[in-house]
Amino acid sequence: MPGRIRSLIGLGGLMNDLAEALGNKVDVIAEDPRIDDDFKQEVLRDRILVYEA
Repeated sequence: MPGRIRSLIGLGGLMNDLAEALGNKVDVIAEDPRIDDDFKQEVLRDRILVYEA
């Protein structure tokens, strides 16, 4: 599917591109069904949407 990140190298490239464009360090969180529910809720509470296609 176009636009999907398929590897850790792709994810690293996205993080670098975002950090360069925003001029700041960024964290990228990928959804994973194995993530603990409490941790997931904490991340979702703190998230900031930068771009949505």
